[in-house]
Amino acid sequence: MTCIMGRWLSDGGSDRRSQRAGYEIPCPPDKGQVAAIVGAGVQAKMQLWAMATTRELSRAYVYDVSADALSAFIPEMSAKLRLEILPADSPRRCWL
Repeated sequence: MTCIMGRWLSDGGSDRRSQRAGYEIPCPPDKGQVAAIVGAGVQAKMQLWAMATTRELSRAYVYDVSADALSAFIPEMSAKLRLEILPADSPRRCWL
């Protein structure tokens, strides 16, 4: 699940579902956006990389059930993206 400042990019379902319904999920390119990522695997890396490439992020919050995955994700992606990435202790904490 990926979110930028409360504006959903993905709801965890198929993107085709929203295309069939005929609506787009708004996410204006404001400066200083905050990303929230639930999961610290390969898909999360690609999602954060895509958001950091297309948005002007100020920081990101990441949650994963695996402390090892989270502790590997944060320094790797912080260095690659030159972005402050903070751990969240629950999915809900990502966007509170």
